[in-house]
Amino acid sequence: MAEAYARRSAGDLFEAFSAGIEPRELNPVAVLALDEVEIDMPSHYCKNVEEYVAFHFRFVIMLRERARDVRPIFHSAEHF
Repeated sequence: MAEAYARRSAGDLFEAFSAGIEPRELNPVAVLALDEVEIDMPSHYCKNVEEYVAFHFRFVIMLRERARDVRPIFHSAEHF
C-alpha cells in the first residue's frame, strides 16, 4: 500500500519500494482503500526485504521497530 501510494504521489521526485521482513498476502482492506483513490493493486504483491539486498538506497523508512533487526542489510542508507 505504501509503495503504490508513494509511487503515484511522488511523480518523478523519487522511486518508492516497499517490502517486509515477513511478507504475507495483500490486505484486502488496503486494496479497497487504494481502489477508492483509483490506485490499481493487481500488479502489486508482498515482497521480502531480501529482494532488495543488492539495491543502494539513500533512505530507508521502517514502520515497525522489529524491522530494525534487519537494517544492516542497507549499509548505504540513512534509516528513519
